Parts: sequence; C-alpha cells; structure tokens
Amino acid sequence: MINGDLIINTPNASVVLDPSVTVTGTTIIEDVAASTFTNNGVIGKVRINDSNGTRFINNGTSGLLTIDTIGKVTIGGTIEEVVVTKSTTLNVQGTIKKLAVSHGQVVDISGSGRVLEIPIDSQVAFEGQKELEEIMKSAYALSPEDYTTESYNWLKTALEFPVTSNAEVKAKTEAINQVLSILEFAGQSALDTKKAQAEEMQEADYTSESSNALKSALELPETTNAEVVAKSEAIQEALKGLEFAGQTALNAAKAKAEEKEEADYTSESYNALKSALELTETTNGEVVAKTKAIKEALADLEFAGQIALNTAKVKASKKQEADYTSESYNLLKAALELPETTNAEVVAKAEAIQSALAELVFAGQTALNTAKVKAEEKEEADYTSKSYKALKSALELPETTNAEVIAKTEAIQEALTGLEFAGQTALNTAKAIAEEKQESDYTSESYSPLKAVLELPETTNAEVVAKTEAIQEALAGLEFTGQTALNAAKAKAEEKEEADYTSKSYKALKSALELPETTNGEVVAKTEAIEEALAGLEFAGQTALNAAKVKAEEKEEADYTSESYSPLKSALELPETTNAEVVAKTEAIEEALAGLEFAGQTTLNAAKAKASKKEEADYTSESYSPLKAALALPETTNGEVVAKTEAIQNALANLEFAGQSALNAAKTKADEKQEADYTSVSFNALKSALELTETTNGEVVAKTEAIQSALAGLEFAGQSALKTAKAKAEEKQEADYTSESYSLLKAALELPETTNAEVVAKTEAIEEALVGLEFAGQTALNAAKAKAKEKEEADYTSESYSALKSAMEMSEATNAEMVAKTEAINEALAGLIFADQSGLDSVKSQVDQLIKEHYSQESFNLITNALNLPETTNDEVIAKTQAIQDAINNLKVLVSSVGSSNTIIVGKAGNAPEDVKGSLPAQAQVTLANGLTRILDITSWIDNDHYDPAASGSYMFTAVVAVPADVDLNGNSITIEVVVEEAPIHSSVESQMLTSLDFSTVAGTTAKLDSKPVTVDNFTNNAKSFTIVYGQDRIPVNVSWQLSTDFSRGAAMGSVVESHIQDYYSQKGGSNGLMTRPLYAMGFGDTFSIQSFKSGSISSFSLEGNDWDYFFDQNSGIGKDQDTSKNRSFTVSVGEKISTIQLTGNFTSIDQIITLINSKLSTDGVQATAEKMNAAQFKITSQVPGSDIIIGGNDKDRLF
Repeated sequence: MINGDLIINTPNASVVLDPSVTVTGTTIIEDVAASTFTNNGVIGKVRINDSNGTRFINNGTSGLLTIDTIGKVTIGGTIEEVVVTKSTTLNVQGTIKKLAVSHGQVVDISGSGRVLEIPIDSQVAFEGQKELEEIMKSAYALSPEDYTTESYNWLKTALEFPVTSNAEVKAKTEAINQVLSILEFAGQSALDTKKAQAEEMQEADYTSESSNALKSALELPETTNAEVVAKSEAIQEALKGLEFAGQTALNAAKAKAEEKEEADYTSESYNALKSALELTETTNGEVVAKTKAIKEALADLEFAGQIALNTAKVKASKKQEADYTSESYNLLKAALELPETTNAEVVAKAEAIQSALAELVFAGQTALNTAKVKAEEKEEADYTSKSYKALKSALELPETTNAEVIAKTEAIQEALTGLEFAGQTALNTAKAIAEEKQESDYTSESYSPLKAVLELPETTNAEVVAKTEAIQEALAGLEFTGQTALNAAKAKAEEKEEADYTSKSYKALKSALELPETTNGEVVAKTEAIEEALAGLEFAGQTALNAAKVKAEEKEEADYTSESYSPLKSALELPETTNAEVVAKTEAIEEALAGLEFAGQTTLNAAKAKASKKEEADYTSESYSPLKAALALPETTNGEVVAKTEAIQNALANLEFAGQSALNAAKTKADEKQEADYTSVSFNALKSALELTETTNGEVVAKTEAIQSALAGLEFAGQSALKTAKAKAEEKQEADYTSESYSLLKAALELPETTNAEVVAKTEAIEEALVGLEFAGQTALNAAKAKAKEKEEADYTSESYSALKSAMEMSEATNAEMVAKTEAINEALAGLIFADQSGLDSVKSQVDQLIKEHYSQESFNLITNALNLPETTNDEVIAKTQAIQDAINNLKVLVSSVGSSNTIIVGKAGNAPEDVKGSLPAQAQVTLANGLTRILDITSWIDNDHYDPAASGSYMFTAVVAVPADVDLNGNSITIEVVVEEAPIHSSVESQMLTSLDFSTVAGTTAKLDSKPVTVDNFTNNAKSFTIVYGQDRIPVNVSWQLSTDFSRGAAMGSVVESHIQDYYSQKGGSNGLMTRPLYAMGFGDTFSIQSFKSGSISSFSLEGNDWDYFFDQNSGIGKDQDTSKNRSFTVSVGEKISTIQLTGNFTSIDQIITLINSKLSTDGVQATAEKMNAAQFKITSQVPGSDIIIGGNDKDRLF
C-alpha cells in the first residue's frame, strides 16, 4: 500500500502495478515508455501529464482519471470517470463510463471501445462523427411521402441507433448509408412495372419515332419520387404511342387491297387476299406477316380473264419472230405489250393476241408464193412426168411453220430447176440424127435449113418441140438428088399434124412416110403411098367437136344469162375446115359451156358473199349450222342455184348472235330493276347500257357486259346510309358492350340487303342497335357512382375526397373511359381517409407502443374494448379516438418491484431513538413494469415487530402508501427493516438492500414542437406568420403563397419554415452561422415540426406572433437537461476525516461499488473499509477502535 501520491517519471520504463498494490493518493504519470502503464491494483485518482502520450490500462480499481496532455492517450479496461483538460486524442480500447471535457477543448476519440456518458457541454468527436452528422441532416431532409413506408421505417430505425463508440458511429453511418441506398421511392413499384413492360418491347418491332419516344422516357432521371412518377407516366404514354415498324407498310398494303374489285379476279386468288386481310395484327411480327401475306396475295391475284390471256401468251411464246414477217409479228408484239393491270385490260389483251396470232404471216411466205406462182406457170404437158412429179410433190409439202415454208420453197425451186421438157428426148434424137448427116450427101438448098434449125432456141418445151420438128423437118427436107417429087409429097404430108388427125388415118400416112427411099424407085413408090395416105386423113378433133356440139344443143337459152349464152352461139358458128379450127371450135364451145352462168347465179353469189362475212364464232351453233348446210347445197342447175340462194338467205335471216342469249338474260334482269330503288348515278349507267347498239356479236357481247357491269354497279338508294351505319358499327368493339346490347347489333348486321327495302330496313335496325348499345362497364360504373354519392365530403380529408371528385368528373364516352373511371372511383373510394383518421391513427400508434403486460388487466381491457369499436364512419372514428384516448389516460401501470426491504440502522441498543417512525423515509421508489421508477408518498408506517430501542435486533415496518391513480401496486408492499445494533468494537454501518446498481446520468432531451395537421396548401389569400424565439434570436416566419404540390402539405410547410431559419442564420453569421444554427424544421405527411440541434434546457425555444396557434397547440418547445436523479452521494467520516462518495455509474456488481468506496476513502484519508455483505448490500466499518463511523450527505437515507 502506498499512502499518499504516486508520481511516475520513467521515460524508458514500463510500469505495471501488481494486484496487491494500493495507492491511497493520486497517481501522477509524468512520463513513461509508450504503451506501458497497467494498473492491476487499487488506486485512487490518476492524472496523466505525459506530453508524449501514453497508454493507461485499468485492470484493477481506480478513481477519477484526469488527462492533462495533448499527447495521444490509449485507454484500456474500465474507467469510471475521465476528465480531459486539453484538446487531445483518446484511443479508447475499453469502457469509459463518463467522459467530461473542459470547456473550449475538443477530444477526438478513436479505437473500438465505448464511452457510455458524455455531458452535453463536452465537445467530443468520434471517428466519422462529422460524416454521420452530414448524413443524418440529409436523411432528415427527406420527405417520407416520397418513399415506401417500409423503406422509410428502416431509415427511422437507423437514425435512432445509439452513438457511444466509434464502432457505433461507424455502424450508424453504415446503417443510414445502406438504408439510403435502398430507400425505395413511393412510385418505384409502378415505375418498375412500366420499365418491365418497356423492356418486353423489341425496338425493331416499332417505328423509330415511337421507339425513340419510349427510349427518351426510359432515359428520364429518377433521382426523386417526383421524377420517378413523371418517368412512369412518360413511359406509359410512350407505350401507348408505340407504332409497329411494319404498320405503314401494312396500311399501304391494305389500301392497295381495298382498291381491288373481287369481280375482276378468280375466286381462288381473291379468297387468299381476303384471308390475308383477316389475319391478326397484335404484334409487329403479326403486322409484318400480315403485310407479307397481303402483298403475296396481291402479287398472286389472278385476273378473271388471266387464263385466256395466259393461253394466248403461251401460243404467242411459241412463235419465233424470225419465222414471220416483221409487219405481222409487230402486231403480235404490240398485243403482247398491251397493259394488263385490270381485268378489262387482260381480256382486251387476250383478244388482241389471238387476233395477231391469226394474222401472222411466215417470213418465207412471199418467196414460197413466188415459187408457187412460177410452178403454176408450168404446164404438166410441157415436162416429163418424172420431173414434173417432183414439182407436184414439192407443191404438196406442208407449210404450217416457217421452216416448212422455207423447205417447201427450196423444194419447189429445186423441182423447177430439175424440170425436163417433154420434147427434150426427141430433140436430142433429132440432133443426133442431124449430126450424122453429111452435107455433101444433100443438095445445098436442102441441107442449109438443117444447119439453121440446129441453132434455134430451146428454153421452153414449145421451143424444144419446135426445134425438134424443125430439125426433123430439115432432115426430112434433105433432098437426094432427084428427090424433088418425093419432097413435094413429103411436104404435103409434113403439113399434116398427127395431132390433127385420127390415129388410124394418120397411121397410114406415117407408114407411107416410113417407106424406104434409098433409091429413086423407093422414092417414087413412097411418093405414091404418101399421096394416097394424105387423101385418106381424118381430123383428130372431129369426134370431140361432135360431142361438144351435142352438149351445146342440150342447153336451154332461158336457163342462162344472155351474156353467158351468146359466146356459146358464136362458138357453134365457127369454121371447122382444119383440125386446128375443129379443135378451136371444140375449145370455144367447151369454154362457152364452162362460162355459162345460171340466171340465178348473181343472187346466189351475193348471198354467198354475205354468208362469207359471217364468223361462225359470232353465232350460236344452232343458227349457224343451217347456214353451213345451205352453203353445201349443189348448184349444178339454175334450179339448184335458185334453191341454194333461198336456203342461204333464210339461214342468214335466222342467224342468232352467240352472245344474244346472255344479252337477253341481262336485259331481263335489268327490266326487273325499279329505278326508284337505286341511286340516279348507278341507274343511269344501266339505262345507258340498255341503249347501246347490238348489230354485231361484238356489240351484243359489249352491251351484255355493260348491262351486267351496270347491274353489278347498281347501288341501292339506301346503300349510302347503310354504309355509314355499318362503318359506325364496325368502330364498335364487342368487348366494349354488354352481350345483350351487342347481340342486337350483330343480328342487325346479319340482316339481308338484297333489295333497297331490305337495305333501308337493315340501316334502321343497325342505327337502332347502335343507339341501344350499352357499354360493358356501365353497370360497374353505376354501382361505383352510387357508392361515391353515399359519401359526405365533410367526413373525409379534402385531399382524399378531391381524388374521388376528380374520378367522378372523368369522361365516360367510351367503354375504356368507363372502365378507367370505375377503377378510379373504386380506387378513390378505397383511398378515402376519414377527416379525423389521423387522430385515430395517432392514438393507435400510442397503443402500439404500449406493452400490455406493463398495465393492470382491468385498465388495459378498456383499451382493448376501445380498439374493437367500429370505425366505418367519421363519427365512429371520432368516438373511437376519444374512447382509446380515455382508455390510455386511465391506464394503470403495474409496479414490478419495490426492491428488497431497505434496512436502516438507527443506533446501538440503548442509544436508539424512541420514536423511529419519524426517521423513516416519507417516500419510496418503486420500479414500474415499463422500466421507469416512481417516487411514491408514504403516509405512515405500521410497526410489525413492536420496535424496542433498548433491545438489539431487527424490526420490520410496512409503509402505508398513497397510490397514484395511474399506478397499480400489483400486490407489492413497501417494507423497511429497522436495526438496533449491539455496540461493536469497531463501529460499522450497513447499507440498505440495493434494488438497482444503476446510478448513471441520463443525457438531456432536445426541444421539439410538432404542428397540427396542415389542412390547406394555398395561403395566397390567407397569409400566416409567427416568430420563433431562441434566446436573443427572433426568427420571423411567414407564408402567403401556394405550397409546392410535389410534396405533402406537412413536408412543404416544413420546407417553408426551414427556409426562414436558414435565411435568418445565414444573414446573421454567413455560412458559419448557417452550419451552426441551433434550430431546424422538417415535415412528414400533413404535419411538420421545429426542433433543436442541441439538447438540454439550452435547446428550448418559444413561438410568438398572431398565427402561432394556427399551426401549433402550444407555443414552447422545452429541452430537458441531463437527468442525474439516479446519481447518489453520501459522506463517510471517522474522526476528523471525511470523504464524499459519488455513485454516478451503472455498476455491474456490488464489488465495483465497494472498490470505488474504498478507493475514495483511501484517497481522502478516512480510516474506514467497505465490505461486501451480499450481492445487494455492503457495510462500512471504522478502522479506529472506539470511533463511530458517521454517514451523511444528500442521499444517506436512500442508501443507509
């Protein structure tokens, strides 16, 4: 034990006090090695003056620690109280129960330890303290309406975390930061939903313009709830405005499709288009697919006349241009180039192609025609049968293609080249004979002609024959010497043409001429024979002439025209003296016979000419067949000619156009139409069609088509109104209306419209059904409106009722608007807040904070009963609020304990007072079930054991307590033990049984005023003002404008007041004044508050001015100083020495209290020792025999 002070000045030494060491005075650390002072013993006060700093570890018992150095000090173990006199840094690794800092000094605290109590006027800064303060300011500035209740409650919880250590500062900072990072804006859920919907949209599916609008909305900021709400609305609007990327193309395709008339196309191809138009278009994929389907169907549309055109084109495609003349092929090319964009153009083009095909002329046709003309000029009799047969074969070759035409032309030309004259052989023979004749054998006169005829031309058969004859004649004219007579005879004979005579008569001449004449005798004999044969010649044509005459005589002049009969009579009168004349006369008679023309032939020819102009395709087969039959009748006699003429004329008269039947049918249909049933424009077209000419089948067909087209184009007089009604009906979506009302519209739309009367009736039925349509959402809307009308505006808050009024004023022109209005009304009804609901919520909140077990069952049942009251009307809300408040006011808190029976030693036997009740306490402290303590007044004491001051012993007294109305003793009683001691050798005093070892100081409270609910948000014509008084500061507040609607009224008004506070201190002290201002304001919901940054009584402020009571129920905010009510102090004196013991900490055991007392007794030189009696009681014994120990001080009666 060291009695007195211990001064340590060992710069290079480590100091460790053994557990056996006791220092009664002050331990002063002037200088020690760093981190080297450890106390394991019992020491009193400690002062650290080491300018280099040090480490003080208290594992034992120590008194007040004073740090009087700017050097860094590390604290370990548990220290009851530390006082710092200079600005420094403390590295707290243990626990400091109380830390006080001298005025004007600042202590920075580091380390992982804790400081349990810091007086409000001590400036202490934990690590991260400034950051925490800034974060808390920003957190308090947030408006709760902007966030979800759950996430904002997390923030409120984090803001209430305690701050007694660096770790707690760090934990609180991290907690607030974490909560701030996960705060969820009130509108976030709706925004996330919209964003999710937007993310499902593929940009490629929409137009860049509408997609860009969505992207712009998605790029909007969302740093505030207002921005979140605005962004959500912008995304919703952009989603509504999305236009499929393929929509324009689809619209264009649909427009093209609408231009197509079904009648112009085949049913199969047009049905494909109708199917494509009926495809769904709810996604861009479907839109693109529909567009493609429509385009493909449009591309695949086949005109009604297309098959005929295709057939014609196929035929035309088989024609090679080189095979035909350019003139005829150009007509085909022109026809093929005709447009075919409409069915009418297709039909016209098919007809043009067919016509051009019929008129095609092969390219080789002209050459063939020329060759044929040349061939026709050739007489078969002029050529050998073999060579002419080749020509006839060439002429019979086919000519159905240009190649065949060219081949035929070449064959004819080759055959022409190969023709051999019929007389050629004879000529060749004659030439051979002539070449054998020696000129010297004949007279010069007879031989000269032979040489001359050998030079004659032979380019035609006639020339060949002539030359042959000339040669033969020259040969025959060769005259032997003495040949004159024979020559004369032969000359006569040679004048005779064999063809001119009969073969028999001419044969005799030839025989005579064939007689030899090699001698003169033979010449004479031959001469005689020739002359005899000449005499017996008979013309060759005589028989034919006789036959011709017979035929001529059979002809009646009356059967023939005079022009054709006159040549016959002239022929009969021709001479017939030579065979040539006979032949000529025969030919003349035959030619005249052939040229006879029946008297009726002209009329027949005229009839045949008319018939030839009639195209079979233009007439019915029944009417054209008689004409063909008539044309086939014989016409070998004039009677047959006349009969054939009449037959042809009758058939012509009875011809019926091929299109006549269709025309008649069309006319019949047209006759059935009543002009009054149709529009004037469409009926005039029919009348014009009926007036068209019909003199040819083409006109008949054209007129038929015109009538049919006009019939198809007839528009009922009521059709326009029907179309309008149908258009209106098509705008109606079935899902928007009740099935009953919409079924009437569907039934009306299905009515027939084959007559104008049906059209008019159908129009009226549709219009009536449209008028009778009832929106599908009407019933629900009516029900919602009925509920809304039951609500009285006075029963609800203006904000919630305004939402209902706004919903009731929404448009309901469409079913979608009705549904939206119904939802809005139902939502507004669900969101209605009773006018007095906040009061009820407030008292319910108070109840939620109550713990049932802390109160008497009877008093708490009143709350339970009140909570069960209905709250379906505002009156019930008011009544329930009052009932709950009354029940709260009448709650009786249970006393949980009164502590162990206190013991009071009144003296030693014989010296104890006679009347001990007067010295017993007039009050007693009880612990309530809610953890608070209460001082109860004791009206009297009951002596249970018959107190005797002369007899040592223990006497129990029971208190008669004045129980407050809000307290229930819960069966507890307050007793006190009065002890009369025996006179001891060493005087001692025992403490009472300590019910609590917590003697700590409670920090002061901060002044705060909460406003009434702010019920209006527009102060333009209702200006309000008041003044906040804080010490000498007078802060004016006024509001005369419309509050911001981006926040709740409470938040907006809190912002107004905070702005005035900041303006005042900014003007007063600049930025420093703003940062150190003592007050701030903030708001949540419909209330706001004014509170101080400080705590204790110095934080108090008040309100003045005309309108403070408009906003507040009271005008003063009171801050309470630190609570020292649990602190206890007493004095111990032995002899002249006295020691003041202060209990200001929360002790964990009675041993710590005993250690503190002994340390203080030792420090103050009082010769007494405290000892443990049990876990809740100690005694102090004088160490000076015969000297009483005296207990005094403020709290001696509470402790002893």
